[in-house]
Amino acid sequence: VGVLSPPIEEILEKKLEIPFPHELILEKIPAYYLHSDDDDIKLEGDGEESCAVHRMLFDNYLLQCAKDAGVKVIHGRVTNIDIEPSGVMVYSEKDNRRADVVVGAFGLDEGACKVFERATRYRTGRYMSTILTKFYPEKEEMEKFGNSIHAFLPSLRGIEFGAITPKIDHLDINIAGSKINWRWMDNFLLMPQVTRVLPSNFAMQRHDLFYSRWQFPTSPAKNLFGDRYITVGDAAGIIRAFKGKGVNTACLTGIKAAEVLIDVGISKEAFKDYYKSFSYITNDLPYGKVIRRLAGFSAHFGLFTPMIQLAKEDKKFRAAFFDSVAGSKMFKEIIFKTISLQLSWKVVKILLTWFFKHFSFMSWVIKPISRIVTNKRT
Repeated sequence: VGVLSPPIEEILEKKLEIPFPHELILEKIPAYYLHSDDDDIKLEGDGEESCAVHRMLFDNYLLQCAKDAGVKVIHGRVTNIDIEPSGVMVYSEKDNRRADVVVGAFGLDEGACKVFERATRYRTGRYMSTILTKFYPEKEEMEKFGNSIHAFLPSLRGIEFGAITPKIDHLDINIAGSKINWRWMDNFLLMPQVTRVLPSNFAMQRHDLFYSRWQFPTSPAKNLFGDRYITVGDAAGIIRAFKGKGVNTACLTGIKAAEVLIDVGISKEAFKDYYKSFSYITNDLPYGKVIRRLAGFSAHFGLFTPMIQLAKEDKKFRAAFFDSVAGSKMFKEIIFKTISLQLSWKVVKILLTWFFKHFSFMSWVIKPISRIVTNKRT
């Protein structure tokens, strides 16, 4: 939805040596609101701010920078590629080009994925769908909304998370899940915790909204590189859980691919250096998956509200929430920095209270254990 996170400015100016386009910033994002069905919490970092931009304008800016650097751009859809030991041929609707190597930077575009899958051993990784819509409130309503992102973990099964992002004159609203469609967005927009955040006139215009559907990866692609081909960004699937800092990772994978092409080579063996350089992301994926599963479980079974209440009391737990939502730290670091015996006891008490509430027939077991836990804490 066009949210850029630190250190994107450093990546552009120091690694790519192009100016950061401050004029494209629509909103500075100083904080996030995280919502359960019944409660919410404001999450603020230590001065770290993200920024919202029009993604199309930002992409056009980067494309223009490439042209200014001497890159020739052919505006035509690629229809096929041939990869042989002697070289590469790229076919498009307008022209064809011979090359030494082909770089796939096509996101999860279905047509481009199929082109690569036909010509190589590349296979798209697992992905999640997202439904996006835009709402244009009155100016006064936009000012009232503020410049914070509202993130939702609803109990509605099928939706992993949702978000509302301010963009000066409109709100970007999106949801994500493995099997969602437009009906899920309709249901999401009717949820009380969502309607409380949206402007008062939203209900009158809800049926006029335009929906679009996209995908983003949740795991690395299979055979994402080989002799004379390599993929970057979402096409490679080298991305954090919850798609945190996706633009940053796209830039970094592109930069590293270029460095390997020039300094090491264009063989499959050479590209192993490329993949190894992002082990800090790929090795963190299991920890991110654990956080995703725990977040989904707690949201769907009514445990997320007490977790938010705990975060309001516990500073370290609240910081973990911010780092997870903002993508400011790796999930392994978040887990090991946050976990403690004291916090574990608090979480256990929440779980026992929930279990006792939902399985009253087990009260003869739960009550004594609950008393022991309470006494232990005191």
